[in-house]
Amino acid sequence: MTNPTQLVPSKAFDSAGIVLSGMCVAHCLVLPIAVSLLPVVIGDALLHPAVHWGMLATVVPIALFALLKGYRSHKELFVLVAGAAGLLGLCAAHPLAHALGGHHWETILTVAGGVLLTSAHVRNLWACHQCGQDCHRQ
Repeated sequence: MTNPTQLVPSKAFDSAGIVLSGMCVAHCLVLPIAVSLLPVVIGDALLHPAVHWGMLATVVPIALFALLKGYRSHKELFVLVAGAAGLLGLCAAHPLAHALGGHHWETILTVAGGVLLTSAHVRNLWACHQCGQDCHRQ
């Protein structure tokens, strides 16, 4: 019986992961500027913890699927380590920032996590490119 995850190419998930990781970085870098320029329009709505948890609910499953599938195919340790560190940074950013008492920690951890996660997805795509188009269908 064919495993359903073998039918889905992880390149699509890596691409989605890159886009979503980039959105996380843009969210953290652009939002403080946007909030300071347009406080009446934007206000604090995008700073609400639900926005961060909602983004994580999308990013985490896509990253886990794409990066674990890629690691099984290519045995690129960087993909696994950078992906895990990136996800850890993203997941720990909000609670750790509140424990340390500074919103700037949330931004630093989220940006670092997003960069690591994006790097893992890019490396995973590179590995796919090296072995051929259907490398994850095996």
